[in-house]
Amino acid sequence: MIAEAATSAHVVEKLLNIGGTAGILYVAIYFLVRTLKDQYESRISALEVRSDHCEQDRRSMHQEIRLIQQERIGALERVLRHREDEDP
Repeated sequence: MIAEAATSAHVVEKLLNIGGTAGILYVAIYFLVRTLKDQYESRISALEVRSDHCEQDRRSMHQEIRLIQQERIGALERVLRHREDEDP
């Protein structure tokens, strides 16, 4: 009976030690996952901001290109009209 009690106490002690280790691992993994999740969300947010900025730049550049094209087309039309006026 004493041997059984000693063995039971030893088993209980082992379970507490293992449970304590498991608890510490759980807490460590929880904080690791939480930190990684926060970093992930932060990166996604930064990418969304940069994406908006890129979209604004793209629109601005598109307008500038359109204006340049219109200026060139206007200049070419003037040259052609001038040539037509000179031809008899």
